[in-house]
Amino acid sequence: MRPVQRLAAAAFLSLLGLGGLAGGMPASAAEGFPACLAERSGGVAADRVQALARGFNIPSWMDRPDGKTPSRTVLRHLRLLGMTHVRLPVRGELVMARFMDPTAVAAQLSALRGALSLLLDEGYAVSVDLHPGGPFADLYKSDPEAAAKAVENAWDNLASVITQFPPDRIFAEVLNEPVTDEDTWRVHLPRFLAHMRALMPETTLIAEPYGPQRPEVLLGMKPVDDPNVVYAVHFYDPMAFTHQGLTWSTDADPLTHLKNVPFPASKTDPAIRQLLIDLRAEGHAASSRFLDSSLSRDWTPHSADRLFEAVADWSAKNNRVVILNEFGVLRFAAQPDDRARWLASVVTAAEDKGCVGWTHWDFADGFGLLDPSTGLPDPLVMKALFEPEALLSDRSPGN
Repeated sequence: MRPVQRLAAAAFLSLLGLGGLAGGMPASAAEGFPACLAERSGGVAADRVQALARGFNIPSWMDRPDGKTPSRTVLRHLRLLGMTHVRLPVRGELVMARFMDPTAVAAQLSALRGALSLLLDEGYAVSVDLHPGGPFADLYKSDPEAAAKAVENAWDNLASVITQFPPDRIFAEVLNEPVTDEDTWRVHLPRFLAHMRALMPETTLIAEPYGPQRPEVLLGMKPVDDPNVVYAVHFYDPMAFTHQGLTWSTDADPLTHLKNVPFPASKTDPAIRQLLIDLRAEGHAASSRFLDSSLSRDWTPHSADRLFEAVADWSAKNNRVVILNEFGVLRFAAQPDDRARWLASVVTAAEDKGCVGWTHWDFADGFGLLDPSTGLPDPLVMKALFEPEALLSDRSPGN
């Protein structure tokens, strides 16, 4: 970090109550991450891999026609804090002729061009994430070939914008959380990558396992021959903690009735025992059972370590880069301290055990890293992401 940037970052952190953080960031690099990324770049240019070190998703911008442009001031401060990368979800249906007329597609592509210009101007690398919704998911289930053609059409359109920018600053992500089965994805992924490579010869592409992009599924994958491809996984375990109190499902979903579920936790914790009793008393037996089964193993600050060690092994064995480009906790019902501890535990596992770059989900929505009351970065979330060890010392289930 340059001296002027350090002064600006220190001033902003002081306003957030994190005055010591700016001075501590170089120590993290000296201890291994993100310097280790250059040693594990595989066939991807080292500077591109390092650009994916630490970032955040910005939904609600390019995934809807009336998306909200983020504040340049906030983007600038997050960059000063150490964020290097933005994952930009683009609603797939908005750039697919299957779902939109040419005028609407052109308007969305023009908006994307403006968004990429803004983010690059603020110093970020950007992943353009093809992120369809329900209509495409329904099509993929009912007619996989029609869906595949829609994906290729989307990339025909997106590539026309992406190739207008420096290839070392823009990444292209095939398809978020593909709603299909293993056999179909085994055929479609190399097909999509080949189609994208023909359109974007110099761009680093981002591939993923099928379904919710679980790391365990990646471990069973064979990488494609193209070395200029990064592999992305998502992590939200345990869902009973990270998705407690969700509001976009039905009343029958056990997650909707969970609240104040702690992290770390075990079945023997008094707070957990009381939660199980209260849920049953309130008529939410399914939620009680779900929480109880989720705690078949204790949730600890080290629960994710072995998984990210396995990811690191896969990366080394296959000479391929892996990133974690979604992880987060819904803030509606989780206590802020517990939320921060979970984030800190995942960042620590990704950086220290996996040497894996990460991208927090999300920016300003339900999983956001902004404080909704101020519109500024949440100090506790920033501490979890950039100074995780401070939140994890001497913390075990029940303490």
